Amino acid sequence: MKITFDKIVALGNDFIIIDNRNNKINIDSEIIKKIAPRRTGIGADGVLILERSETYDFSMVYFNQDGSRASLCGNGARSLILYAHNHGIGKEKVKFISDASVHEGMVVNGIPIVSMPGTKAYYGKIDNFYFLNTGVPHAVVITENLDFDIDKLAKPIRFHPKVMPDGTNVDFIKISNEIYARVYERGVEGETLSCGTGAIAIAHIANLILKKPYPIKINFKGGTLTVDKDKDNNTWLSGNAKLVYTGFINI
Repeated sequence: MKITFDKIVALGNDFIIIDNRNNKINIDSEIIKKIAPRRTGIGADGVLILERSETYDFSMVYFNQDGSRASLCGNGARSLILYAHNHGIGKEKVKFISDASVHEGMVVNGIPIVSMPGTKAYYGKIDNFYFLNTGVPHAVVITENLDFDIDKLAKPIRFHPKVMPDGTNVDFIKISNEIYARVYERGVEGETLSCGTGAIAIAHIANLILKKPYPIKINFKGGTLTVDKDKDNNTWLSGNAKLVYTGFINI
């Protein structure tokens, strides 16, 4: 089976994007585990499948690198908007559905922007982290130093008994005049260079606990994401993304 794809990078988060609106490809976790690994496949943090929708411009299906399906990925959603823009799918403003919610998106001056579900649930502080759900679970840790072994510090939180059985992504933030962050993503089981749903979680904590006003900029290793609220309190996520290459792979 020959699969055509685009590779898009959003602030260091990289994605394989496949258009399956004709429903000719039966993509499951086993296929994801063949194409997503960096040494034996194309290499990506995740795989986005653009599916047909009877109600919206398209639907978004997201798989983590390890083949597990996730309900949402913020940078992935922005990458999918850029893909739709590049391929003439939908209108100038698109509307699509993920496993988490309905989204609107557009490309403004080359920057893909997406509406997000915001904070779906806030559970408060557990031990040394704030736990919330922004489409997927996130633990936010406020620290004075970001120079550490992230695997060592993140894994006990990733599999903390109070966040199981699903586990959680883990975001470490340092706040001075600006917000700096590092993120450990479940499904990748390691550090990624940025995270969209993580940015939403960090912005919520920065606003709620530290009284930072929106718009809030979060500086990741891969670049800066901006989280904003409109007059109706809708949440929007924006930041750079770019097409790296197109290709095909035989499975």
